[in-house]
Amino acid sequence: MEELIGILESHNVYSFMDPPKSMTDSEVAAFLAKASEFEDCRHYSYLLAYLNTHDSHYCSAYSLYIPMNSLVLPTTVQSHRHYTFDEWTYHCKKSIESSSHIYHYIPGAGSGTSTGCIIHIWQVPLENTMRMFFFVCKHQPLPVNQQQWNPYSKFPCNLLCTEHVLQALSPSFYIIEPQHIICHLAAHKLPKPG
Repeated sequence: MEELIGILESHNVYSFMDPPKSMTDSEVAAFLAKASEFEDCRHYSYLLAYLNTHDSHYCSAYSLYIPMNSLVLPTTVQSHRHYTFDEWTYHCKKSIESSSHIYHYIPGAGSGTSTGCIIHIWQVPLENTMRMFFFVCKHQPLPVNQQQWNPYSKFPCNLLCTEHVLQALSPSFYIIEPQHIICHLAAHKLPKPG
């Protein structure tokens, strides 16, 4: 009976909008001391570009000139294999692939949405606040000549929000934050013929 009562307990569905806990300078320093550099140096540039598009202006730590009192993006992050947000756990592809496929809002695109697979999960303190970022590779749509065989592209099946995509991920990607995630995706890989 207690299990059923737990279902009815009120739950703050807007908890993701609560302001994050502020960190002290010593907490930030301790965190960065345990962090490691990005696996791929391009990822630093991608995260910097994302922040400069959607947040305050950050300078690269590799710049030859950094103006006084500028925000500088740290060169180290903590990489995670999974992250729990609003009672749902999301994994990166190399951890648990079935929990890495997501449906999400496209940052800066209003209500535009996309689907993809989480490749990396990074945590980094910015302006004394812990932030989490997801590097998501987009799913590749079927080629145009194969769309004619896709039953989900025609009415009434197109109302099911279901789509066939290629198993290979697109080279295109998004960097998103937890508030951009809408839900997990159910993914079923077809066996290779033969």
